[in-house]
Amino acid sequence: WEVGQQIVLTTTVCYDCPVIYKASCEGKPHQNELRRIVGVSMDDTTQSYVIQIDRPLNYSHYAGFEYQGEVALLSRNVIVQGSQSFDSFGGHMKVKGLAAQGRFSGVEAINMGQLNILGRYPFHLHMMGESVGARNSYFQDCAVLNSQFRCYTIHGTNFTRISRNVAFNATGMCYYIEDGVEENNLFEYNLAAHVVPIYRPANGDWGQGGETFSAIPGKLLIPADTSAAGFYISNAMNTFIGNAASGGWSGFAFPNVAEPLG
Repeated sequence: WEVGQQIVLTTTVCYDCPVIYKASCEGKPHQNELRRIVGVSMDDTTQSYVIQIDRPLNYSHYAGFEYQGEVALLSRNVIVQGSQSFDSFGGHMKVKGLAAQGRFSGVEAINMGQLNILGRYPFHLHMMGESVGARNSYFQDCAVLNSQFRCYTIHGTNFTRISRNVAFNATGMCYYIEDGVEENNLFEYNLAAHVVPIYRPANGDWGQGGETFSAIPGKLLIPADTSAAGFYISNAMNTFIGNAASGGWSGFAFPNVAEPLG
């Protein structure tokens, strides 16, 4: 971690409410905090690194035996940035087809994705099957910041790897297994934080009830995004190791998919 880079400290309280839904969270703001690194030094006593940030924190961030807040590095050396007009129409990166191969390492995607447009995500492996290219493809050590639709999507692709990535302030499902046919992919040591539902948050009634949604043209493409999660796991025949989720309607969603969605 270097001076000038940006970090996020995730909230450790119950509400992680996006600004647009503040009224539904008893008016309480979220407590995720972005800061810049202004100094890095070694503590000789503990033999650990000490990170100095540009200004004091506004909130407490708990760390105990039962759970701890996350501290994640958002800055990367390679930056791909969408429009700064915040019109929900950013860029997208797609690796497509059986002959394709995509290796992304140390890439920061800012304001990427196109809201409610199918297939327009910041990072996307698309219909690569079980090809050699799929097996040699990966997203690793990347970051997604202020995504306008999803983060890292695996669609019709098997035997690939998603490792040590970070996402903060993402609209809709973040780490997304799209159709439910994707298998034998590895998701390891990734973080999803501050995930924002689309249209409005579903009323789950604290797990005792629920709502049924249908697509709404121009407002809601995938009804499940009203309950957007950090990880959308539509097929359990994938491997998940050491991943963390903070915020969102839920951290990890395991939908019961009777047949392929696409």
